Amino acid sequence: MPTEGIPPELAEWVEERAELLVKTARRIVMASEAKEGQSIQQWLIPLLEDFSHAEKISKRGAHLLAAYALRNGVTTQTEVARAMGLTVTAAANRSASRIARETWAEVWPD
Repeated sequence: MPTEGIPPELAEWVEERAELLVKTARRIVMASEAKEGQSIQQWLIPLLEDFSHAEKISKRGAHLLAAYALRNGVTTQTEVARAMGLTVTAAANRSASRIARETWAEVWPD
């Protein structure tokens, strides 16, 4: 296994996404309390938007980290699959997904 340090671009990307997730979680907490006179739609739609936003951020992060781990020999497919709660095939597919490729290009543009 490589003993190289964590790439600064990757660490920065992860830190930025973690901050976005924290902000989104705070919005969810604030919006989760139903207010007097608020309709179900007024309560539900902002929550749905925020949960979907958090899901998108998390999904991109998981795909990117799986791709990095496997492309750089950081760990095995089995360990990546276990960490993601997936089969080895599903973890390998995520690491090679369109989402992983697009996010990789965002972190390390050509």
